[in-house]
Amino acid sequence: MGIKSILKREGIEDVKELDTLTINKIAKRISKKLADNFSGHDLTESQLFIEISRLKMYVAKMPNDLSGAKYLWLNKAIYFKDGVEFSEIEEFATHECLHYLQELKDEKGNVIRLGLYDFASGGIKGMAINEAAVQLMAEKASGNQSDRVKYYDIFLDTISPDYYPLQCALVNELAYFTGEYALFHSTLYSDDIFKDTVDAKFGKKAYIIIRDALDILMQKEATLNELSNELQQENSEKRVKKINKAIERKKAEIADLFLKIQNYIIEKGFNKEFSAVKNMEELHRFKKRLYKFKDLIGYTIDYNFYNDFYIQTMAEFEKKKEYIEQYGEIVDGNIEKPRLDLTVTE
Repeated sequence: MGIKSILKREGIEDVKELDTLTINKIAKRISKKLADNFSGHDLTESQLFIEISRLKMYVAKMPNDLSGAKYLWLNKAIYFKDGVEFSEIEEFATHECLHYLQELKDEKGNVIRLGLYDFASGGIKGMAINEAAVQLMAEKASGNQSDRVKYYDIFLDTISPDYYPLQCALVNELAYFTGEYALFHSTLYSDDIFKDTVDAKFGKKAYIIIRDALDILMQKEATLNELSNELQQENSEKRVKKINKAIERKKAEIADLFLKIQNYIIEKGFNKEFSAVKNMEELHRFKKRLYKFKDLIGYTIDYNFYNDFYIQTMAEFEKKKEYIEQYGEIVDGNIEKPRLDLTVTE
């Protein structure tokens, strides 16, 4: 598909190219932010500037369902929504430049992977987790702090309140177990370090299960957005009522799926971590980590999974503590609790 066809499909029109001076200004600011905040990933300001300044950048009319910018790998160009202030352009550009930097190509020059988004697997597998990882990096590069927000009756702290807040919150929970290095390295270099780390921390195939659930979550949000746009255009009172009911159902589905994914992360991650505890030092470190995780979770007014899990785990904690006090460091014989299954449908 040619670039004209892609632009038409995306609803991008009235395209105007940014001048070289503006592009270089954007490239300079973003290069510095990325180099300063991700120096441990072999990023240098000078090399980043060379790469980013080569990008084509445009302003154009864009649909409301798109964010303020979009990167198209086919022509290595970023399109900014017409009317966006320059300060916001820099914020949007950081996210899109990261997409450019994470490109992995085959021998024929075709892009086969963008960070955690694997084209070779078909469909959109990994799109949601990759968008969230890129957004987390963009927010971190800008020095933004977490903010308390409410989405679909879910209260949560997220560093990205405006873009992919639910996905960012869940991926941030994953990074609590894997560390940010593995997440950001795989996001930048399109490798499997993060995937392998998730599987090591949560169990075999956990990464694929969580990745696919996040994609479904994003699809449900896209459907909700379509319903909201449809509602704005509808004049029939009967249709308005029907659409409103569909919107409420979809919001409930989104909240339910978010909590299912979060519960899966809590149960899988901490059960596996607890089973590996062998001595008193590790035991007390585990307790602090489990308690501190409460600051990351999203919750509704009737959400109690984390509290129930904490109480149950503390009961197991006391048993293991008594054993270590009596017999010393554990060598073998850990008893794992039943595991939560995460089965979701579109």
